[in-house]
Amino acid sequence: MREHPKTAHFDFALEFPQYWQSCLQKIKNEGFDCVASNIYWGLHESSPGIRDFSKSSKLKLEKFLQVASSVGLKVELVFGFTPSQYAFPEWVKNLNGQKALVPAREWDGISGPYFLTEIPSYEETAVKESFLSFCEEALSYLPLYLEPEGPIRGVFFDMGIYAHVQSIADNGSFSKGLEREYKLIDNLNQKYQTAFNSFANAGSKTGFKVLLNRRPWLASYDYKVARNISLKSFAKEIEKLSSQIPKKVILGRQKQVSAEVEVNYDGVFIDGAETFYPFIPESFALPQSVIGFKFLQNFQEQFRFWNFSSLPLWESQEISNIKTHVLICGKYLSAISIQWIQQNLEQGKNMIFPFGLPQFDQTMALVRFGSPEQTKTLQLSQNHRVQVQKVGKGKVLLPSPVFTPIHFKEDLEALVGNLKEIEDTL
Repeated sequence: MREHPKTAHFDFALEFPQYWQSCLQKIKNEGFDCVASNIYWGLHESSPGIRDFSKSSKLKLEKFLQVASSVGLKVELVFGFTPSQYAFPEWVKNLNGQKALVPAREWDGISGPYFLTEIPSYEETAVKESFLSFCEEALSYLPLYLEPEGPIRGVFFDMGIYAHVQSIADNGSFSKGLEREYKLIDNLNQKYQTAFNSFANAGSKTGFKVLLNRRPWLASYDYKVARNISLKSFAKEIEKLSSQIPKKVILGRQKQVSAEVEVNYDGVFIDGAETFYPFIPESFALPQSVIGFKFLQNFQEQFRFWNFSSLPLWESQEISNIKTHVLICGKYLSAISIQWIQQNLEQGKNMIFPFGLPQFDQTMALVRFGSPEQTKTLQLSQNHRVQVQKVGKGKVLLPSPVFTPIHFKEDLEALVGNLKEIEDTL
């Protein structure tokens, strides 16, 4: 959608209709062939069940599609919850049901300290059912405007802010996620060294804090897996709407830039994609989250021309064409992250672990990146050596001793700068 190289963003409902033609023509003249436009729930449904797609001149969806078609532009329509004051109707904001906690910076765009703010929760039945009903009606206007006869290239549902929820829902979705993962409460207790008598207790707000105190990384991982499962369940309900309309549900984003080096960080203690946030569930500030966030933020400031992307946690993601990767992780790393690293090694990538290799996955199984075919230790600088392991077609590079934050920038630049020489030695 927005990553399309010839797609511009144009929210028709935020522009006066008399300017649509000239604005879209200008976009067309600038070389774009498509516009992406949000269909804001908050603008189109001022009262429960009372929706406007044609009466107000600014909200005439079909009129906008006709104007876009007349100037030769394709259209991508975006439903969902991108951070905006128009994402929710006012009556939804005023509902007394359960709320979701999300990073205030992501939602309000404010600067300053990182904290969580409340928004309506999609796990509140009234919110979910009303949104699905709104989408069903909006989609009913679209069949005549689909490609190839019409301008609509795609219809997207962006879960937006809900990909960064950091609270325990009242409907027990976290408890269900724990039960799906561990099957028996004894299995969870053994892993966490706890004594819960049910998944309902373990998945409560109080129980979650106990899990976080016992095994911070594992509890954060389990929470994020459960959050993803809940989002996917919502996505399946969306996909069932208006079967004649092709739809794509976006659960989260990764910011991609062209770069020679990609930094891949373990996303268990970090939230966000285009912007980083410390993972502070229920406003419980984990030291690992705060320290990891501050380090990553500083890291990004020092290496502005590198690409930054979180490692996949529960399902694989595409392999980029960037050859050199810097892996930021601790003692634990998910099995899917490990699998993704192995896939990169099989394709001949350089995988640098400046702070050491991970030791265990979420099942506490030992981490292995295959059997090194060849290992060589090279002198990197006066203070550092680097162990180079050839694994498949790629290389695992492990500094010794591991880098410290004090001289991290100089040490890492020296290692990356000597990669060609290192490759020639193997």
